[in-house]
Amino acid sequence: MATEEDAVENLAVAQDPLSDEYEDFFAHTPFFVDSYPAVDIKEKKDCYILEAELPGLTGTDVLVKIDEKLITLQSNQEDGETERDYIYLLKERRKPSFSRSFTIPNDVENKNISISFRDGLLCIMLAKTRKA
Repeated sequence: MATEEDAVENLAVAQDPLSDEYEDFFAHTPFFVDSYPAVDIKEKKDCYILEAELPGLTGTDVLVKIDEKLITLQSNQEDGETERDYIYLLKERRKPSFSRSFTIPNDVENKNISISFRDGLLCIMLAKTRKA
């Protein structure tokens, strides 16, 4: 008969679906639902694809920094409205400032990274290096 300790140990194993191979790729990624911006990371045979939803932002609002083995997405948004002839009764739409970083997998070289931004979707393609 399973004990409570066995159940806790099994739960801990079930909550760790990432193998060591992918652990570094997500090392700087916060794992909570309310992360902004929402990001999907996909793996294909020849590349990884990172997609970030950035509704209401343009390409000039977002900075993508690529350092040695780290990609950082940043945006510093300010209200910008200093003088106006109205007051808000309800304000739900915002352009929040954010910074999120992701570790670049070892099988990707920085020169093999391409970035596109269209209709509020930032797409970063990280081509895998060819194995000899």
